[in-house]
Amino acid sequence: MASTIEKIFKIEGMDCPTCAISIERNLRNINGIKEASVNYVSSKLVVKYEPDKISKEEIILHVQQLGYSASEIISAYPQSGVKKSKYLQINFILILLGIVLSSAVLAIETFALIPQLGVNKGLVLFLLSTPVQIGLGFRFYKGTYFSIKNRSVDVDILIALSTTIAYIYSTVNVFFNRETYYEASTMVLTIVLIGEFLEEISRERTTFAVNKLLALLPKKAHVIQDGLEKVVSVSEIKERDIVLVRPGERIPVDGKVIAGTSLVDESPITGEYIPIEKKQGDEVIGGTLNRTGSIQVLAGKVGEDTVIAQIVHLVEEAQASKAKVQRIADKVVTYFIPSVLLISFFSFIIWFLVLKESLFFSIKVMMSVLIVACPCALGIAVPTVIMVGTSRGAEYGMLFKKSEVIENAGKVDTVVFDKTGTLTLGAFTVSDVIPRMIPRTGFDRNKLLYYAGIAEQYSEHPIARAIIHEAKNEGIVVPRPERFRTYPGLGVESEFYEKTEDTKNTEKNENNKETEKLKLRKILVGSQELMDKNGIDYSYFNEYIKELEMESKSINIISLDNLAIGIFAIFDKIRETSKEGVDSLKRMGIEVILLTGDDELTAKSVAQKLGIERYYAKVLPDKKANLVKDLQNRGKFVAMVGDGINDAPALVQANIGMAFGSATDIAIEAGDVVIIKNDPRDVANVIKLSKKAMKKIKQNLFFSFIYNIIAIPIAAGILFPFTGTLLLSPVIAAFATLFSDTSTILNALLLRRYSPSFEKI
Repeated sequence: MASTIEKIFKIEGMDCPTCAISIERNLRNINGIKEASVNYVSSKLVVKYEPDKISKEEIILHVQQLGYSASEIISAYPQSGVKKSKYLQINFILILLGIVLSSAVLAIETFALIPQLGVNKGLVLFLLSTPVQIGLGFRFYKGTYFSIKNRSVDVDILIALSTTIAYIYSTVNVFFNRETYYEASTMVLTIVLIGEFLEEISRERTTFAVNKLLALLPKKAHVIQDGLEKVVSVSEIKERDIVLVRPGERIPVDGKVIAGTSLVDESPITGEYIPIEKKQGDEVIGGTLNRTGSIQVLAGKVGEDTVIAQIVHLVEEAQASKAKVQRIADKVVTYFIPSVLLISFFSFIIWFLVLKESLFFSIKVMMSVLIVACPCALGIAVPTVIMVGTSRGAEYGMLFKKSEVIENAGKVDTVVFDKTGTLTLGAFTVSDVIPRMIPRTGFDRNKLLYYAGIAEQYSEHPIARAIIHEAKNEGIVVPRPERFRTYPGLGVESEFYEKTEDTKNTEKNENNKETEKLKLRKILVGSQELMDKNGIDYSYFNEYIKELEMESKSINIISLDNLAIGIFAIFDKIRETSKEGVDSLKRMGIEVILLTGDDELTAKSVAQKLGIERYYAKVLPDKKANLVKDLQNRGKFVAMVGDGINDAPALVQANIGMAFGSATDIAIEAGDVVIIKNDPRDVANVIKLSKKAMKKIKQNLFFSFIYNIIAIPIAAGILFPFTGTLLLSPVIAAFATLFSDTSTILNALLLRRYSPSFEKI
């Protein structure tokens, strides 16, 4: 199977959702492109393609041939803030031209000023209207050309067709000294362009979260080269460069402190508002604020590899993707415009040929239908909400990796929490060490740490790291084991050679000198289940185990040569916000389930403290996904919350996988949502935000459909036979379209008012 890569491109020149649909359809038919998705609101194109069949330059060329411009988004440090594009600047000038000239045309048509001055009214209107028709209409004519060339229909055709008919009709009438209709064509072009301009400004406001994140990065940095300080652009910093950060400055890259100490405010990334002391050897994150002392940072991750760049990439990727409901709306839009063209044509035929109304009247009806039925509101109803929702989530440290996630997260009715690192801090400490009291064996606290340190030396499990850390704190030197084996979810087994205290236990080497004979020892450290599997009796510790488990402590038993010689009680503190997070989910009617590899008593104790009625203990890593699948088979819509490698299968299996920001790369890759602040309360906030976003989407779609259902028949003149006066003019139709589009965007922007009950990042 050929390898595929994914690229994101910025598209300029789109003026309606049908443009995005046209680009998608054409690109998908090109050999080598596996998938193409265009988000009209974000103006981004996401392409998955086979580089051996097509290059990114060829993709850009194909987009240009369709009538749009494209550029790859590659900068890890784009400038923050809303930067007006050349497209907006040109439109602004055209709008000013349109307002001045169309206002003059409207005044002349309305107040009949010209005849009083003895000047030919029609000629003056022609001279005023022509620059508007050509200058403002050029973009629509260009769009119409490419639409026909690409065998698609879009809003450009509706606007170009309606205004051109009015312009030509009026121009012909000038020579016959008849009534003209220039105010319709000029005002419609001006109003539509104003609408597009306001829409573009509003669309750019939906990217406020990305701009806010990028604003955290300084534009310049102080780099030390050959002992000299040099000011460079942040984008010029390379891996292994030494960066000097003074008090009050933001750290420009991810890296490690190699000199100096300081307090660093990491709240923009982690949500932790208490500044953290950073000294030599500590990791720092780009975008965080250096508070007190000067530090030198060895650049580790730069450019697109930094934490902020990765966050921005996730947000942009989510905003560029399409939700399922948006695909449905896109399909409706595809059939919408051809239907409007047919309705306008038949309206003209019926009024002119059947009902014998004047040509002027019939053209007016046809124009009104073409203009009032702009499908933009329908096309932007979904993506605008998705853009605002993902941005708002990012601002509060909740990263949606795909737009489908924000669409589906509100359906969750069951949340499964892995215990360690999610509901608990995952920062294990050894709280108790209890040796087996056997005369003359010397099994004391340090001896147990010595043996356990040997066994756990190659393990990366948090409990193993806690035991190693405790041994180091006691100054215990731990030798390397001869053999090491891990039992996932159970513990570890190691073997090592140890000299005995028996002085007779010697042998002669080839030089006839006595040497100490070493004994091979076998160590097991792990759960009660691991001991049971190896037939090791640990009943000596049963009372201790029961008592410690009641205190929510995890128990690890250590055996030496198949004899249980002691136990370690490992304590993992429950997060301060876990209870509030669980209670919030329960108030929403969502079932909360605790999942852990710990024993029954520990699981029960933690569950009781957090108010969780249902829990599963002694769940091995490979069984977590099966448990989630079983819940799904019972009709549950499941969210899985985890942070470890062993949680990855369950995160993938779940309907919505939520990985904490402190999680392993594998867990984050497997999850659908990344909760940067490691706060269990954000699980409920993800679901709440999804529900609010879907409410806005339904409102937008409902009002868009209702608008078209009501406006099109009125524009077609359905009420005129009953009232004799009620007929929608093209100018009023243009204002109605403008109102429909802007109200859709403004309703989506109301989602910005959503905020959790605690501080944002």
